[in-house]
Amino acid sequence: MSEMFYEQDIKDLIRTKKHLFLDDEITSNIDDIKIFNEKVICQGKCRTDCLVLDRNGTVMGIEIKTERDSTQRLNKQLYYYSLVCKYVYVFCHDKHVPKVEKILKEHKHDHVGIISYINFRNKPTVGKYKQATPSPFRSPYHTLNILWKYSLLTMLRIIRDYPKYYNKNAIHTFNKNGHQNELATKGTQSLRMKKPAIINQIIGFIGVEKTYQLFCRCVIYGYDNRWQLIDESFFDVVKNGVIGIYEEER
Repeated sequence: MSEMFYEQDIKDLIRTKKHLFLDDEITSNIDDIKIFNEKVICQGKCRTDCLVLDRNGTVMGIEIKTERDSTQRLNKQLYYYSLVCKYVYVFCHDKHVPKVEKILKEHKHDHVGIISYINFRNKPTVGKYKQATPSPFRSPYHTLNILWKYSLLTMLRIIRDYPKYYNKNAIHTFNKNGHQNELATKGTQSLRMKKPAIINQIIGFIGVEKTYQLFCRCVIYGYDNRWQLIDESFFDVVKNGVIGIYEEER
């Protein structure tokens, strides 16, 4: 087995052993799940090994510890993962399990799960050693803070416009280009808004659970695999995401 699991390894694991993650609310079709490696969170304080996003609003974080890795920084890493992710796992070689269990117990990471693997005939044999539970420290603020300010402003403006433009009669006559031009020439008040204020307004408008759903859908469909914004489609992604989270509750 390679020294590290990469995106395709984790995706293959989800595809072939999807039953492992049903209790973690990773339940959508594989096309509606996106996996990012080496993504920085919490304003650069932590680099995640793997983030798994499901369009239903679930964010799962996986910290990978191969046979040769150290667990010295694991406590701090799990602290930051827990601010962003609903479910957090340590994916480790079987030899690390006792050390990981000790760290979880000593630092009260009771919600963190463990997935372990061993090499059997040159292939990894994987099993869930400890089930994760929802992180009590997760915050929609820290989750949204991963996004760039432009993306957040786009989300906020579309959310605020929803009552005006997204009723059943207006959806099909929505003037996308007109609003894109408006976004490109945002008023000074919007431009001067600080990122924390934008984030708090988004959460205030749509609530915590819809914030997680919108975040996941905007990233899954509006960003490429390298976390680069797909400019030509992001506006429509946000628009459809906002419509979707409101339509689904009806």
